[in-house]
Amino acid sequence: MRNRRNFIKKFALSTTALSLMGTVFKSSKAINSIPSWYDLVDIAKWCPTVHNLQPQKIKVISENRSELYYDPSGLTMTVQWIGFIGVYLVNGCTDSSAINFDPTANVDDSSCVYAGCMDSLALNYFSLATIDDSSCVYPNYLSLQGIMDFTVPVGGSSGKAIHLVATGNILDLSNYGIGVANNGGGTDGQEYTFPSISASLGDHILLARDTSAMSSYFDICYSEFDIVLIASSSISQNGDDAIELFHDGNVVETFGDINVDGTGQPWEYMDSWAYKDASGTVSFSGGNWIFGGVNCTDGSTTTYDSGCPYPLCPIILSNDCNGILGGPALVDDCGVCQLAYVYNFITHIPTYVSDTSGLILGPTEILVLPNDPTNPNWNSSCSGCTDSLALNYDSTATINDGSCTYAIPPALALQGVIDFTVPSGGSDGKAIHVVATDSIADLSVYGIGVANNGGGTDGQEYTF
Repeated sequence: MRNRRNFIKKFALSTTALSLMGTVFKSSKAINSIPSWYDLVDIAKWCPTVHNLQPQKIKVISENRSELYYDPSGLTMTVQWIGFIGVYLVNGCTDSSAINFDPTANVDDSSCVYAGCMDSLALNYFSLATIDDSSCVYPNYLSLQGIMDFTVPVGGSSGKAIHLVATGNILDLSNYGIGVANNGGGTDGQEYTFPSISASLGDHILLARDTSAMSSYFDICYSEFDIVLIASSSISQNGDDAIELFHDGNVVETFGDINVDGTGQPWEYMDSWAYKDASGTVSFSGGNWIFGGVNCTDGSTTTYDSGCPYPLCPIILSNDCNGILGGPALVDDCGVCQLAYVYNFITHIPTYVSDTSGLILGPTEILVLPNDPTNPNWNSSCSGCTDSLALNYDSTATINDGSCTYAIPPALALQGVIDFTVPSGGSDGKAIHVVATDSIADLSVYGIGVANNGGGTDGQEYTF
């Protein structure tokens, strides 16, 4: 007997047992009596092979005999029936998580279609998906690297910028944003959203109020930034404001304290910069930070002449005063080009070097740079005693080296000069009063001279 939709399997129930020919019974409800024809049709389920029989439902005894189990307690019931039962096969998707799930299907035909995130870089990547439902969720791949409040020549807000680094490949930067928490007033939420562009692992991103001013101020260092974006007026940090980095609307990193005005705090960066570095002693959620120093960019034209070059920027090599590119020689305050030297602290012999690149020191050697405090050559040609009152005054010296020596002050001092008119008359009223200011072993080293009538010194005329 054959059905139009699919073929029909048949079985026969004898008076004592079930004769099975490929048909599987699975009881879906409790049966307390011998089932009717309609009951049997209701509980019959098609299974392609007898290997899929559920032991707790059907016990196969032989090719033509099986027993049905109708309840969990293990009650065995034999049924009697002789006839045919038609079982329909319905092909389709039997996975309820698929978008084309067919609840009437009892044979999976591998037609299931799934929607989901198709990007393998996403946290919720679904390998079976063939339809992208825009549900992809990505890890945070952006990090704060530097906060800038430079004093640039054009002034205003042109020196304000934020430096970020991509820690992974970012397909859409617009999932990220920045908020500036001004003056310790708490979060202002996400105030700036990045444009919908991609970024690659390791990219340095500069978000600047004035890209032209920053290009001039950074000089050759400007090329260190892989992506440069023009910021809105919301990037308004004044050197005492905290910065929040957002991803998918949530704060993922904070620099500073959003509830504290940074003025006078260790993390203040007014007219300066803050830079994330492992060596830093100030820590926030994203790591440790170092600082250029408040007002360190005032009066500068580029970061290189500011006295606090931005840490990202490479050092510009130039010839030293000895004509060596990147050499160690320096001109001291006397105008003399001084060389570095290798000092052997066993032999005490210095060996002067003009180029330290590739220099390898021995176990008993140290490198002494020109301006090292222990280098006796530095400023030696113009150093000396610059005090004209000193015994060793050097009129050619321009740098006082602290070597001045002075005469030992006398231990006897004039206290009074007397020209009394006394009864005995004459010169009897003349005297000099002196005071010993220290112990004097031999008073004869002192004497007195009287310069009469403005005629100049008469020298020592009296010796004690």
